[in-house]
Amino acid sequence: MNAAVAEGQKAPQAPVRSFRNVFTATGRLRNRWADAVAEPDPAQALERLRRLRDVLAARPAPAGVLWVPFVASVTDPRLLGLLGEEDFTALAEAGRQLAGPAFTLEQAWRPLIAARAARGEAAAAGALLTELYWAPGSDEAARDAAASDLARAGHRGPEHLRIYAARLARGGPLPPGVPERVAEVLRVGFTDDADTLAAAAELAGPARPAGVPGAARALGLHRLRVAGRPAEAREHFAAACTADPHDETALLGLLAAWIRTGEAAGTPGWLRGRCRRAAPGGALARLGELIDVLTWLDADTDESPPARAEHVGTLALEAYVGAWFAYARGRLHLVEGDAERAHAALDPVTAFAERNGGADAPPGRDLWIYHGAWAELLTGRARDRGRAAVPWALGCLLWDADPGLTAGLTVSGPPAGYARVGAARRDLAAGTRPGAEPGPLPAGAGTPERLEALRTALGEAYARRGADGMRTLLRHPLYRRLPRADRFLWSGLRSLAGEPEEAERLLGEAARLGHTRRAHLILAAHHLHAGRPRPARRLLDGCTGAKAEVLTAWSEALLPEDVPEDVPDDVPSAARDGAPALVAARRLEALGSGVPPYVASARGALWLRGGDAARAARDFEAALSAAPGTLPDEAYALAAAARAAADGTLAPDRRPGAAVWTAAERHPWAEWVLSVTALADDPEGFPLNRAERLRSLAERPGASADLAVPALATALAAAGTASESPARRAAFAAILHRLAARHPGPATHHAADLTAAAAALAAPEPEPGGQTSADRPLHALVTAALALEAGERERAAGRLAGVRGGTRAHRACALLADALAGRPPSAADGGPAADGEPAALGLLRAAALAGQDPDAALDALATAATTAAATTGDGGGNGGSDGDALAAVVDLTRALPALCARPAPGGGRRAGPAHAFAPYVRRLAEHGAEGLDPAVHARCATVVGEFALAGRLWRQAVTAAERGGGEAGEARGDYVRLLCHRAVAARQDGDPLRAARLLRHVARIAAGGPVEVASGEERDLR
Repeated sequence: MNAAVAEGQKAPQAPVRSFRNVFTATGRLRNRWADAVAEPDPAQALERLRRLRDVLAARPAPAGVLWVPFVASVTDPRLLGLLGEEDFTALAEAGRQLAGPAFTLEQAWRPLIAARAARGEAAAAGALLTELYWAPGSDEAARDAAASDLARAGHRGPEHLRIYAARLARGGPLPPGVPERVAEVLRVGFTDDADTLAAAAELAGPARPAGVPGAARALGLHRLRVAGRPAEAREHFAAACTADPHDETALLGLLAAWIRTGEAAGTPGWLRGRCRRAAPGGALARLGELIDVLTWLDADTDESPPARAEHVGTLALEAYVGAWFAYARGRLHLVEGDAERAHAALDPVTAFAERNGGADAPPGRDLWIYHGAWAELLTGRARDRGRAAVPWALGCLLWDADPGLTAGLTVSGPPAGYARVGAARRDLAAGTRPGAEPGPLPAGAGTPERLEALRTALGEAYARRGADGMRTLLRHPLYRRLPRADRFLWSGLRSLAGEPEEAERLLGEAARLGHTRRAHLILAAHHLHAGRPRPARRLLDGCTGAKAEVLTAWSEALLPEDVPEDVPDDVPSAARDGAPALVAARRLEALGSGVPPYVASARGALWLRGGDAARAARDFEAALSAAPGTLPDEAYALAAAARAAADGTLAPDRRPGAAVWTAAERHPWAEWVLSVTALADDPEGFPLNRAERLRSLAERPGASADLAVPALATALAAAGTASESPARRAAFAAILHRLAARHPGPATHHAADLTAAAAALAAPEPEPGGQTSADRPLHALVTAALALEAGERERAAGRLAGVRGGTRAHRACALLADALAGRPPSAADGGPAADGEPAALGLLRAAALAGQDPDAALDALATAATTAAATTGDGGGNGGSDGDALAAVVDLTRALPALCARPAPGGGRRAGPAHAFAPYVRRLAEHGAEGLDPAVHARCATVVGEFALAGRLWRQAVTAAERGGGEAGEARGDYVRLLCHRAVAARQDGDPLRAARLLRHVARIAAGGPVEVASGEERDLR
């Protein structure tokens, strides 16, 4: 025990044996005590004192008088070395139990404390003093003495620091030794460990109000380095600097606190000045350099970085600023283009940040993770983050870098003021044009958010206005804070339009520095646009995601155009089969239905390229409905054109508006299809200036004029002849005459003449210069029709007779002229019909011959009927323009029996079921043959091989004759002969059973039985 403790103890009064003591219990105990003390043998003396101790401990009354001096005699130096731990424990416990009105615990334990100290047992003495301080019965004086003894003995364990803290909190003058011990504990710095700082912080709280030097500094160090609350640390360090401006530890702590709060840019000017005036190489100067770097990284200034990453790495400031030192170094490596070193610096920082989230997250957590992700992406170490929740800026970065990394992520919404940017970024990530209108870069938020806002604006500007929209943004100060690989990427993207070689160099650098996937996608799209699918394919190897799939599909669609005759083995076999675009479309179709709209749009374009307009329309419409207003206008034009090509018409609700027409003008194929379809759908409403554009489209370089010009001539002629407006007919005729002049040929001249004739019908005008009716048969036909309408038969015949030429139209005019004049056809036109002659010419020839040579007229009519029947398509007599015309012009009820009765050309037998008149026989049966005897009709059906129809008609003839009371024998006989013929045919066909059933019908009918078909007999008579 120290001297202060010893001085506080008076020498104990030795017990004296007395006879009087035998009369009282206390006296007898006192005599025993005196005998024990007088025992010359220390061991015996101690043993006797132990027995007396136990007696006193059990008898509080005498102990109240004897205990304190008794303990002093037990701890006498003569016996001190013999005392064991159990002796001290027993004496301490007995003193604890006996303390009361007669003596205090302090009085009972002071001898023990002194004995422990004398034996060098400081810890045991300190434990007694500690318990004494907190004992309920200890007064302030006793506690002050205990605290003083502890402090002067050098005790600074946690239990002792709590005593000092409690004494500091109580206020008032401090006992000797306590101020010095507290000041010693508070004297901490950046080299002390966490336990030491925690101990100092425990004292610093109550010490700071007491004015103990170093309290604020100790609190600041603890909050900064142990508790991780740099904002609180900054307040304490500021107070410490105010109290002592020369306290360098406090200055260092204040600088470190500004950095660790993520607010290096806000460091006060006076503090920066102290750093600049500090000795070079010292901690103050080095922290000042780091603050300058961190300020530049977050600033909107156009200055160069204040230091390079390599120099920052030599500052060795981890002990002061923790992860911020590695972060600053890693950021500079990203800016300088060294992604590997950036990852080495940022990876531990990122791991620390991801381990410490929630309420205890360090201030720079999101910043560190964001730039750590940049380093991961640029070094090919991007990782799947599972279903984690990530900040908006990090989500934006991952959306761009690799869509597969964001599949399961939950990305938070954009910060306040960034709603428009967030909407634009979602559209860009989905591959669609941003729907929100562009605006200035928002202010506020952190550096990741501002960098992503700039990158969003760059992408938005490129999507809307191309390179011109990016120029201002590339000069924005924040642009210099992006990783160098990203700067190369954006600069290369801007250069694509005007400087393709420079763009390829810049994008190549971006890929070399780690921006491989995005740079390769951009370069691949550039090569495809330039018609170079091979380099595009090489760049796309290893790229994943929907955009890569789209570009790969297009490279496959275009590759055969770049393949020489000796196709290498690496070209897909499907490309050699002639359907590369369809194969590429199916490749995208394999991605499923849940693809981004731009994938469906690209797939639609591939279907179009492969000629499948229906599928193209389906995919375009699905893409446009999924993302209305976000895909380029060309997609709307192509969708409308694909639908028009698939349906052959434009439904009223699908007709393109002005914006689609404007977009279609940038895509010749779409404009061509839309214009031709609109012309056919609405010839009266189709703008004439667009008809002129159609002519330009048909003649444009690269167009297949041999196909386009005739098709356009046909469409314009159809519109012109269908129009009810004389002015529009004349306008279409003029366009066609110009087209025919530039592209002479039968199709264009025919269309021009037809439209001119229609115009003349609507409003007869003088003939255009350079042509007369002599070489314009269509015009002659129209003017002849006008003359007939006016009752001028001779004038009409004269106009037709004036036509000269060898075409069918010229022959038609000559035949009509002969028919109108009532004369037989001339030698040139009156002979047999030529092979392939239309039925209409045959009808004209028959009409011309009817008055002079009925037999020849009938032959001509038969030939025309045969030709017309061949055009009915299904052989049913229900379709075909020539067949319909024949039925409309000729009275089949009168002409058909004569036609069927005539022999085939050249004599001989007619061809049975394939007879050319069969369609007309069926037509009469289906539509009614008023005035035609059923028996005659039945004979016609028999002649042309329609046996089932003939049987039905014979039954009608027999029934009608019998109901009318007439003779039906001839009809029955003809019907029986028909059934016999069919029975023989069935036997020859190997069906004797059916032949037998038919003969059974013959027997019944020949015997005069009913001709009606009984149930179950229909199959036999079919």
